[in-house]
Amino acid sequence: MTSLRDHPEDVKAKEKAARALATAAMAGGPSRSPGALSMDARSSNAALLDERIAAKLNGEGGGGGDATTAIPETPSSHQEHDVMARTKQQEQERHGEGGGSPSQPGAISMSRRTRPKGVSMGDNHGDEGEDFSDEYRLNDPVAQKVHQEAREGGVPSLAMASSQWTSASRLESSNSKAATIAAVHSSVVGAFNKNGGSSSAVTSKDGEHHEPSSKRDHQSGNSMPPEQAPLKPQNIMMTAGPDVEYGMSDPAAGSTNEEGLAVAMPVLDVEEDDGYIQSAIEFDPDAKPSSQQRRKRFRLYALVTLVGLVVAGVGSVLGVLLSSHSDSNQSDIPIVPFRETLGIKDRVERIVGSQVLEDPESPYSKALEWITHNDTMQIVPESSNFVQRYIFSYFYYSTSKNGREPWLSCNPPAPNETDDCMFKQLYNIHPNPMYQDVPWKRWLTGLHECEWAGLSCDEKLFVRNLNLLGQGLSGPIPEGLKYIELFQSIAVSWNNFTGTLPDDLMDLKHLVNFEAQLNRLTGTIPEKWWSSSRLARLNLIDNLFTGTIPSSVGKMEDIVGLYLQDNQLHGTLPTEFGLLTSMTFLYLTKNYFSGTIPSEITNMPKLESLWLNKNNLTGSLPEEIGKLSFLSELRLQENANFGGDLPESFYYLEQLSRLDLRYCNFTGPLSATGLGRLLKLNEFRLSYNNFDGALPSEIQLLVNLADVQLDNTDLTGEIPTELCTRRASSGIGIFRMTANCFANEESGQAPELDCDCCTLCCDTNGENCAPPVV
Repeated sequence: MTSLRDHPEDVKAKEKAARALATAAMAGGPSRSPGALSMDARSSNAALLDERIAAKLNGEGGGGGDATTAIPETPSSHQEHDVMARTKQQEQERHGEGGGSPSQPGAISMSRRTRPKGVSMGDNHGDEGEDFSDEYRLNDPVAQKVHQEAREGGVPSLAMASSQWTSASRLESSNSKAATIAAVHSSVVGAFNKNGGSSSAVTSKDGEHHEPSSKRDHQSGNSMPPEQAPLKPQNIMMTAGPDVEYGMSDPAAGSTNEEGLAVAMPVLDVEEDDGYIQSAIEFDPDAKPSSQQRRKRFRLYALVTLVGLVVAGVGSVLGVLLSSHSDSNQSDIPIVPFRETLGIKDRVERIVGSQVLEDPESPYSKALEWITHNDTMQIVPESSNFVQRYIFSYFYYSTSKNGREPWLSCNPPAPNETDDCMFKQLYNIHPNPMYQDVPWKRWLTGLHECEWAGLSCDEKLFVRNLNLLGQGLSGPIPEGLKYIELFQSIAVSWNNFTGTLPDDLMDLKHLVNFEAQLNRLTGTIPEKWWSSSRLARLNLIDNLFTGTIPSSVGKMEDIVGLYLQDNQLHGTLPTEFGLLTSMTFLYLTKNYFSGTIPSEITNMPKLESLWLNKNNLTGSLPEEIGKLSFLSELRLQENANFGGDLPESFYYLEQLSRLDLRYCNFTGPLSATGLGRLLKLNEFRLSYNNFDGALPSEIQLLVNLADVQLDNTDLTGEIPTELCTRRASSGIGIFRMTANCFANEESGQAPELDCDCCTLCCDTNGENCAPPVV
């Protein structure tokens, strides 16, 4: 393949060929014989040059289109025929030597390249609209006439110039031959291109002549016949005038002969320093790159390969590092510093305010530090569970004194611990607390908070219940729990909580259960709690609450269980209890309530358990007590000033199972018919009262009795044999039966009740109680 910039030796060869061509043209040398001017594509472009000249003639005569023309043959002299015949024979011999095949007869090709310096082409003045055939044959009569007229005028024909150029090119060495041909070829074509000509027909390496589709018959693919394109003489001027770009020059400045043909002028002063002559580039598919190019390519391929290996190595190292990083324990995952820029603190401040974060040792600050830097879940403020995760981390720090007083079980993992733990679940507190192990997950791990021990969530992973009974939680009940908006239940009984109840917890619209039994909570129960219309269970048993039950308790319209026993509450029982139609369990045991039991209490139709024992109540049972048709448990013991006769309606409490009237001041006989209706009685405790009269024999109808306490009363008669038989035969029936079945040794008074099966007998004064001697 020829380089765009030739070597200096090639340049000189081109210049020498150009001079030879010009000298031959001026001397009027013989033209070539008609015939095919074909050549091997690797060594000569002569045929291509002739065809491009014909294309230029067609462009000037037919409106400047890109086409290759065929000039009809013209009669010529015998001498010119001889010259052309010899030229044709030489061409065929040359092709035979080079192994190439001749091109089509008379085909002339040209390429649109630059021209030699100092040669210009005049404008052609052919008629507009003329067309020419696809073949240029030198034996055509018209072509011969053109050649003859050119010779008579002293100007060699173009075909002769081409033949002279071809002969001159064979004089050059094989190294500069192709460059010389390309230079002369480019000189002529450059002049024609400027005047509107174009490169269309190409003679390929195998000798096949290719014509443009615009000048071919699209149906047959053959060239148009010569009869359709008569040649009209063209005004061709070749001059050695000034250097004009692309062969353009003023026709007036040129030189023509009598027939209007261009006169070729010799170029004798080509400067040696004009080192760059752009030559036609001939594509050689069999050519190989030079050794320098191969070295450059080798270096490029080597560099690309090296870069690929480096990239692959770095990728492998990163893959190993990432893989080992993901397999490590979650607690070992480093926290990236940019988490402080994610708006976590801003989000927390919008939730809890900035004031609680001022103290870096506050549970709020500790939780913020954990969720920002130590939480391996790497949660972001926009996450749906961000609030609850932050609040429960705050809850842990708040109830463990920032981790200094750990819980009983499932604390955050130590460095050598996993996320798994055995949760100590409290299931019994009397007489001693009893636990069972339940597999669960530790707190403050990278797992979702719904998996932390004691928490339960709905299907959308929002925490609904907190159940941490007996875990040794300390400090005040965290008021931040109010931010868990979907809370339904909070159960933190049997812990070490102190302080007061958080007032704002009752702002939780879904909270229905709150249990804080067996803690050391103090103060009064906030007003919001008494007026909560959503709360269904409030269990504050065994704390240190003071104050009274306000009349606003009547607003607790959804309350089902109110457990306030074992506190320091006082005052009277409000009549607004009668408004609590959903009340089922009312435990007011072991307080300092005084006054009577309001009759409105019998308006709670669903009441099942009424615990009013160990208070300072006075008066007697309301006459309407029988309206509590679902009442199964009535505890009034240890109200020394409360008693009197049992109202008749009392015996209509047919669901009554547990009756404890011990240490009260009840009087009067027992109704025989009424007692026979209380068939579900299991506990029948009447000790330390002033009941009198005979024990009704209907007591033997109470087949569910298990605990019968009749000692320290004034009841007389005998325990029915049926009861003793039932106890003796079942073994699991009556387990306890007490009565004044001993005689008074001091007074000699006979026993008040004869009992052969009692577990404990006392004397008539209710003293000296002991198991009877069988």
